[in-house]
Amino acid sequence: PDVRGKDGMKYGVAALIERLGILKPENLTRATIKRYAAERGAKPGTVLREIGQLRAALAWAVESKWIPSAPAIANPVRQPPRRERWLTKDEAGRLLAACTEPHIRLFVMLGLMTVARMGAILDLRWEQVDLERRQIAYGEGHGNKRRAVVPLNGEIFEALQAARRLSCSSFAVEYHGRPVTTVKKGFAAA
Repeated sequence: PDVRGKDGMKYGVAALIERLGILKPENLTRATIKRYAAERGAKPGTVLREIGQLRAALAWAVESKWIPSAPAIANPVRQPPRRERWLTKDEAGRLLAACTEPHIRLFVMLGLMTVARMGAILDLRWEQVDLERRQIAYGEGHGNKRRAVVPLNGEIFEALQAARRLSCSSFAVEYHGRPVTTVKKGFAAA
């Protein structure tokens, strides 16, 4: 199965199973969930995402008639403040200049110029890139995260044209002819 963009979910579920997996739904008390958050030792955003996954799993279990009802699970930590910082033009330019690998450079350009999420960029196939109309249709998305059709400025248009000529796969962002599953190392290096 394709797990790109789902690593957070995979590790979150593993953490939930490791710490709460032996418990029955009725044992998922407020104290148990608070203890989970404290022992997890993760940032508040991570804990909240994992608790959201737990709620979704319980709702699915109720809908599938595996359990009669799901306990109400309150958030065990406060919502972290929203990020209020964006790259300046100078910082964006320096980031692009530091991208030595072509696939990382294309990824960063797509991120900066289309404001798409990492998963949408890594899932992007050439059939979604309309060079004639100068636009990308990122696709349907998942859940409430809709993906847009975005126009291409001259810089990203030229970068995509060059990448298309050299492409060895159906994915726009590729490495040695294979789809890229993560850009963490290359992005961190840049």
